[in-house]
Amino acid sequence: MFASMLPALRMLAVLTVLTGIVYPLVVTGIAQVVFPRTANGSLIVDADKAVGSDLIGQPFDDPKYFWSRPSATSPMPYNGASSSGSNQGPHISVAAADYQVARVAKARNMSIDDVRSIVAANTSGRTFGILGEPRVNVLTLNRALDHAGK
Repeated sequence: MFASMLPALRMLAVLTVLTGIVYPLVVTGIAQVVFPRTANGSLIVDADKAVGSDLIGQPFDDPKYFWSRPSATSPMPYNGASSSGSNQGPHISVAAADYQVARVAKARNMSIDDVRSIVAANTSGRTFGILGEPRVNVLTLNRALDHAGK
């Protein structure tokens, strides 16, 4: 009986090595060569220190900052290690940003027009010109606001 199972066990071992080790290493290697920034988390770095990611939302609650959409990660919000399809990314709609402009302008003692121009400069258009809506990455927008205040 064991002899009849031997080919199946060999095939299981071969496929386990191929699909569990070889394939992930090949895909990771290709990603590191073709898309190194994305493959490494699309980190945003200031002075050799990672301050966030283009892909994962972050919490902002200070009135001088634009606020991200609510996070669906647990056990803590905006947890990049447990991000999934149900968690919304770091972008907000242009309409959601416009609702926050007055608060941010007041907190930073800036004109509404100046804040709106920074929002416009940090707005991404539709993907491929047709998919989705224009959006704003909250982290890059808040960083631009911080740099504008210097």
